Order: sequence, then structure tokens, then C-alpha cells
Amino acid sequence: MRVGTADEPQTPDFERIRRVLERCVHKVCPSDLRPIAEDLVQGAATQLWARMQAAEQPVEYGSAYLWRVANHAVIDEIRRRRRNREDPDAHADHLVSERGDPADAERRRRVLVAVRACLADAPANRRAALGLHLQGLRLAEIAKALRCEVKRIDNLVYRGLAALRECLLGKGVRP
Repeated sequence: MRVGTADEPQTPDFERIRRVLERCVHKVCPSDLRPIAEDLVQGAATQLWARMQAAEQPVEYGSAYLWRVANHAVIDEIRRRRRNREDPDAHADHLVSERGDPADAERRRRVLVAVRACLADAPANRRAALGLHLQGLRLAEIAKALRCEVKRIDNLVYRGLAALRECLLGKGVRP
């Protein structure tokens, strides 16, 4: 791969790399990061471009490496958000304040806090599968993300939802 200087136009290989990064990021990006998926692609592409510029010899980046770069970009953003989150209910307060009725907003906030508490008490594998399910991922997507069989994920989600309902009822949260 020929890498030009900063003033030269991007090479066709870099355009291919960018397209692969876009596909990868959009595939692994959780729903709450979808609005900034293009920013994640741009950040990953910029870091890769800097590595390409620093290389003394031309380097060919394969698809597996680009998938790793895309995954790391998404994971780094998730970690950054977790580090910067001071109040776990800050996002919930933002969501409930968009609606009108304050009593309804308070009920939604209490439900969200109860769901988080119940999820925190769940076993790790069930919590991971259920958390991804509640974010809107399909069973096949969850299985791919957690590197499990779809049937195992189906069981974890099914049992997780039953346990979540029971836990919420125990906390006084009713549908």
C-alpha cells in the first residue's frame, strides 16, 4: 500500500479501509452509540492513518485487523462514557424529563432504578445477555457479541426476563 503525505489525496486503499471500518463499527455499535457511529469511524480512521504515516515501509491492513480497530474504537467509547458517568441515573433523568407529567416521569425513573438494581443482582452471563436484549439487540446479534450459541442466549434471555419480572414485583414495580 502506498501512503501519501498529508497534502496528497487519500489512496484508494485508504478508502477501502474506511469502508471496512464503517461496516465494522456499524455492525458492533450498540444502539445508544449509533448517533456517534460516524465519529467513531472517523476516530479509528484517523488513528490508522497516523500509523500508516509513521510506518517506514508500506503496510497492508487485513480485514481481521480492521475489525479489531473498529471493536476497540467502540469499546474505548463505552469505557470513556462509563468513566465520565458520575450519576448512573443522569441518563434516566434526561429521558424522563422529556415527557410531560412529573408523576409519570418519577414512576419511570423509579422503574429504571429498580431494573438496574435487579440486573446488578443477576448472574454475569444472564446479565450480559439480558442487558443486550433490553437494548434492542436480536438473539443472533447477542450470540455473536457474547460468542455463544443462539439457543444458549435464548435460554439466558428467557430465564433473565422471568427473574427480572420476579425481582421487579418484589421491589413493588408492577406493569
